[in-house]
Amino acid sequence: GLPDGNGLDLLSELRGKNGDPVPVVLFTAQDVEEQVSRGVAATLIKSRTSVDKLVETITRIIDNPETTSPAQEPESHVPPPS
Repeated sequence: GLPDGNGLDLLSELRGKNGDPVPVVLFTAQDVEEQVSRGVAATLIKSRTSVDKLVETITRIIDNPETTSPAQEPESHVPPPS
């Protein structure tokens, strides 16, 4: 963990230049609470996610930031491309 907290503590503070929340991908070794997953663009569990899926998820979020919404599933919370 981080010496003065954990990464989840930072989520509410991450903002873009215009004050909007920035898309966040959680790539974690442990399951996270549903409330946390709803507040990020994607939640990927390391043991269940290939490197290809991680890259695909990040690329999709970068390419379509306006369509990125909080996710609903534990493995990947990224909406399909439109």
